[in-house]
Amino acid sequence: MKTLHIIDHFSFGGAQRIVEGILRRMPDALLLPLRKKGGDRMQIAIDENRYLLKPEDNFVRQILNLVKLPRCIKKQNIQIVHCHLHNSWIFGLWIFFSMAARNRPILIFHEHDSVNITRWYYPFLVRGLSRIGTFFAVSHFIQQHIAGCDIPLEKIVLLRNFVDTDRFFPGESSAASVFGLETRMVTDSKIIGFAGRLIEYKGWRVILEIANKMPELYFLIAGEGPDSGKFLSEIRQLGLQDRVILLGYVNHMRMYYQSIDLLIIPSIKEAFGLVQLEAQACGVPVVAFDSEAAQEIHGDNSSVLVHLGDVEMLIRKTQELLDDPSYYQKMVNKGLVNAQLYSLQTYIEKLNRIHEEIIN
Repeated sequence: MKTLHIIDHFSFGGAQRIVEGILRRMPDALLLPLRKKGGDRMQIAIDENRYLLKPEDNFVRQILNLVKLPRCIKKQNIQIVHCHLHNSWIFGLWIFFSMAARNRPILIFHEHDSVNITRWYYPFLVRGLSRIGTFFAVSHFIQQHIAGCDIPLEKIVLLRNFVDTDRFFPGESSAASVFGLETRMVTDSKIIGFAGRLIEYKGWRVILEIANKMPELYFLIAGEGPDSGKFLSEIRQLGLQDRVILLGYVNHMRMYYQSIDLLIIPSIKEAFGLVQLEAQACGVPVVAFDSEAAQEIHGDNSSVLVHLGDVEMLIRKTQELLDDPSYYQKMVNKGLVNAQLYSLQTYIEKLNRIHEEIIN
């Protein structure tokens, strides 16, 4: 069966990493990024023949791609169009209304987002789309939220994200060589990580508060976003330039995880929490706020969860982990076991089975 995966861009992001894994394991799947962003810097090169249409950075050309899309779908005999993230949903809507019923593919609207689900228009959007396609939710939390918009549960498929343990696994620290840190930092101090989009709800201000209160630690920040400028400005204001290092976009995330001693996730809301599993797969303990998504993939107490917004408790639990080698190793082991529960192979098998059920 031939599938098309539409996504807003193919650069750094959790949804993008999920699509990337699907493309690697499903050789017949095609890709349509709606626009270019950062050179579409994913960790694998996508062959030219995997793009249904190449992404464009010009708005007029993006509209032309929209016009070309129905003809290309028909020509390639695509049976399923998988729309990831909300911009792609609009393309799915266009496909439905622009194609004759006999040629029209099955539409899947895949919800990866925890932010836009709170918008005032969201219930109207999902109710409309539920009439023309099937919803996928990356977590029970997201599934329940969609169901709360008067969508029948049988129209919402729960498909939790995966972590590719062939690519994320424990290894020796490589911070000094890859990220330009002095060897002194690596040998004499612990390195705390934060990975995510630099936007308010991800909790980057909490990281700076922790850095200010724990002067013996260094912090490696992987990510970029609309608050990058604010982040750098506050680092300077607090005098943290020597200990808080903003890496921006990081292509080699496995090396990043292997370069830190502990990952902190101070997000107030998440759709799934992919970095939580990626860090665990690399043997890195996780301390996080107990958002609904973090609790859902918590497993057998595999990460340290603290009450949402309790920064002082977050600091205490971080210190406890770093001060107690046996406790630290226990959380490493629990994390490795938990990550194995979310394998890419299991995900692909389930996705194929769901696709076949939908077609039948």
